[in-house]
Amino acid sequence: MKTVFQSRGTTCDVEILGGEAAFLIRFYNSGDENYAEPLHDLVIAPSSYGFLTLKKVGGDGVLSGFLDEQHFNRDIVDDIVTFIENTLPGCRDIYLPYHIDFVSLTHYEEYNGEY
Repeated sequence: MKTVFQSRGTTCDVEILGGEAAFLIRFYNSGDENYAEPLHDLVIAPSSYGFLTLKKVGGDGVLSGFLDEQHFNRDIVDDIVTFIENTLPGCRDIYLPYHIDFVSLTHYEEYNGEY
């Protein structure tokens, strides 16, 4: 499922993958992912804004992961939880403890098939 998250001046695309008991929630900019068809030219693929995993355990859930602090901060966490509850109705009104790390890019390694 693809949708959009908006909160306090932050807007990004969201892709939710998974099933009934586990979900991967990916925050990203879809404009960075317009790859040519077929994929044979130089490709620069910037990282997503972050990933959260949601595991349902019985009637409860556990949310964890990391978000890029360039795009997110702890003031947005309540809005993220509300967004998840509204987007995944099976997660509404459940006990949902979370641990979210805010990370910043310090360096990266890249291989794009050209060099």
